[in-house]
Amino acid sequence: IADHVYAAEGDAVLEHAANVVAGYLSEMTCETPIVSQWKEAFRTAFERHEAGVFLQKLHDRVLVVAKKIRAFHRDAREGLPDLVARLIAGRRARVGGRVLVLGAGDMGREVATRLLRDPSLTVSWANRTVERIPADAACERLPLATALSETARFDQVVAVLGAAEPVVRPSHLLNRDGRPAVLVDLGMPRNVDPEVAQVEGVEVADLGHFRDGGGDREALFD
Repeated sequence: IADHVYAAEGDAVLEHAANVVAGYLSEMTCETPIVSQWKEAFRTAFERHEAGVFLQKLHDRVLVVAKKIRAFHRDAREGLPDLVARLIAGRRARVGGRVLVLGAGDMGREVATRLLRDPSLTVSWANRTVERIPADAACERLPLATALSETARFDQVVAVLGAAEPVVRPSHLLNRDGRPAVLVDLGMPRNVDPEVAQVEGVEVADLGHFRDGGGDREALFD
């Protein structure tokens, strides 16, 4: 474990903590869940009387600096939901515009919102708890189990579920009669079984395709 642990001192502590909370050192930059994790970690430490005045000031300062970092990078480039929407729109002519979004957490909502703005797409939205999908969303709302059993009828699927193991499996993509499909896996850990990529005509894009500097990123939008 020593190879994966390091220490910082002085201003480097604030700099590193702010970059972490801003999501700048993560798999995908500027992801909102990290802010919640930081706040929850501090709240737990405070309740256990393990965080004093110094850590309180560090906590508050990190949030301020992280917000500035996030704002800078949000203005400097497209966010992940925008990149996903661009990919889906770019694949529509080749594979079709019937899109299924799996998940209604923060990222699922942002992705679905972007896709619902595109009148060329027909969007369906699924979640374990259907009530978490906004009632005024102009789309078909489905229970997750139903959506998975009907995956084959969609042209493109965006999976962004908080699941411990893959939920989309090769068996869900049978009976497609050779029609191509695109699956975007935004799950950490993955929502799409790696074996799905072996199904004929199916293209799978995961977080690595969108990561800054990723070798596949530019090719993804060709």
